[in-house]
Amino acid sequence: MERITLDDETYAQIVERALKQIPDLYAQWTDYNAHDPGITMLELLAWLKEMQRFHLDQTGEEHERKFQKLFGVEPGRKRSAKAEVRIRGLVEPAYFLQGSRFFAGDLCFETTEERRIDANFVAALACKSRGDDPEVCRCEAETSGRNLRFLAFGERPKAGDTLCVGLNAPLEPNREHRLFFRFHQDALIGRNPIDDGFIPLAGYTLSYRGRGGRRPARIIDDTTYGMLEDGFVTFSIEEAMEREEYYWLYFELTASDYDLPPVIEDISLSALAVRQRRTIVECHEAKLGRGEKLTLNTYLAYSGEYLLFLRGEAGLFSYEGPVVRECGEAGCRFSFPELEGQEVSCCLLAYEAEYKDRIQIAAGDGLPHRKYRVEIPDVCARELCVLVETEKGSGCFKIWEACGDFEAPFGRERKFRFEEKTGELSFGDFGQKTAPEGRIFLARAHTARGASGNVKAGSICRAKQNEKYDVTNDRDASGGEDAETISQSGKRIRERLRERKRAVTCKDFEYLAKRTPGLRIESVKAVPAVRRAGDAKDQEMMSVVVKPYSLEEKPVLGEARRKNILRALEPARMIGTKIKILSPAYIGMTVFVQVSATIPANTAKKKVERLMREFFEEIRADFGRTVEYAKVYGRIDALDFVSEIQSLSVDARGKNIRRTKSGDILLPENGLAYLRDCIVC
Repeated sequence: MERITLDDETYAQIVERALKQIPDLYAQWTDYNAHDPGITMLELLAWLKEMQRFHLDQTGEEHERKFQKLFGVEPGRKRSAKAEVRIRGLVEPAYFLQGSRFFAGDLCFETTEERRIDANFVAALACKSRGDDPEVCRCEAETSGRNLRFLAFGERPKAGDTLCVGLNAPLEPNREHRLFFRFHQDALIGRNPIDDGFIPLAGYTLSYRGRGGRRPARIIDDTTYGMLEDGFVTFSIEEAMEREEYYWLYFELTASDYDLPPVIEDISLSALAVRQRRTIVECHEAKLGRGEKLTLNTYLAYSGEYLLFLRGEAGLFSYEGPVVRECGEAGCRFSFPELEGQEVSCCLLAYEAEYKDRIQIAAGDGLPHRKYRVEIPDVCARELCVLVETEKGSGCFKIWEACGDFEAPFGRERKFRFEEKTGELSFGDFGQKTAPEGRIFLARAHTARGASGNVKAGSICRAKQNEKYDVTNDRDASGGEDAETISQSGKRIRERLRERKRAVTCKDFEYLAKRTPGLRIESVKAVPAVRRAGDAKDQEMMSVVVKPYSLEEKPVLGEARRKNILRALEPARMIGTKIKILSPAYIGMTVFVQVSATIPANTAKKKVERLMREFFEEIRADFGRTVEYAKVYGRIDALDFVSEIQSLSVDARGKNIRRTKSGDILLPENGLAYLRDCIVC
């Protein structure tokens, strides 16, 4: 944001400019000496003006944050980069705890959840249309589907088409499995970002070959949105798999409204989702029954050190008794021998041993407006919380959470602010003696490098805790962002003010429909309905005609795309306005032309036909376009091999078409022209 200086004149300059204006305002005033009462008043006002400008110019970053809050905007915090890594070379199943670490140089990437990776892999792919035999694409064991270009459901996906995935070994029943899909980028270019409410363009069922034939599998989660973008399909099977050359999984389409057929570029059972972060300390709260053990499956709980607190009526109290930690490959269990037979409510802080001396930030003194520095670089404000002693030496702690940059903590709310840039905790002015008076510990914290985490493909190549396998990221990490500056958030405000959020005019409807999340839309035309006499109910009707992106010449809107567009427009429409989503009216054009050419007739015919197809390709997305006879004539006449156009006619078929005396064809507002036929003689 450009800095505007308000205090740009000195007192002497203000007085001098005022004196120069006197002759034009009041010519009779000729005495400009200091003894004149008018000059005295002028100097007094100049002093007031200079003083006001000085104070107005003292707005700093804190003031700008408050002004931005009025627009509902705050500077964005640092974001961690995300990636998928592939595990190769496994000879037996491997367990990866949540927070398991991989490295790209000195950058740490952690797994987002606990996952077991089996040694089996995708050995074959097949696409089967209803009633047809599948064509099998065999995948080498080492690539496991890497660098493929396999049409998942063929060139024209339809209900009943099946993607068959052949595995070299069976999957274990009654356990979650995850299949990672990466699709070719052609299907992602030009697509609007998908949001949480997106309705998938296709539906499918998942089954596997078991005893007696196909058996249904249970789909737990699908982050591919129906094979539309990169992601994981999480599923489970109930019975043992049977072999038929391979152990098959079947993805059968139940509905298809794809704009482009999905092309698989990579498919794997050994992919892990990771994000660029390094967890310093994590907090686990639990209520345990009698004899129950605290079970954790995180990397820090497995390999780090820990502090245990028991919950009492006043808060959390440090537990100094014996704690037994039993670690296995799938996690660890904590038990407390002295508390056996009791119900326990506890809080365990697991932290990295390297930061043992920096987990305690400071000791509070109860004074307001105090700031304490976190002596760990790159700590993120997201998910940050601290453990604060209620009174000095009391041994009673409570968890405090971070608040937003504009959320002022009042009263006895346990809130604090954290500045990522300076690494300082601020506890503000609490007014009721709730500022920290005892020790302050980090309870949940992690570091991240923001945009620096967007490493190139192949950079993540080392696992710290296990060297028995190979690991790499086949695509660049993405999504990492540095914390926004005040200037950047100010720019975002200006962009938001220019953004259309309400659908009032036809242009508004067209703008919002074209930006429907998850869709690729070629063109849109909004047409207000004609008001019918005596029909007040439907007088505010807006018809939105949409041509979706498709490889087909005359694509129509499927039900899924229609629902997504309506979902995008409904919140923006005015009360009383009804919306109708329509497919275009395609007008087939026939061009008949007879020419005299200086080249062989067959060659001339092909070139004229190609020219006409190019002409209609240029106007294929223009709703209501007038097909001008003169332009068609001029295009053909401009060909160097055409010596004479003996005759030319342009015909059209469709509803609500009009013709002019000059031979032009006027299309309806919802009409799109396409070349039906070109006859050259």
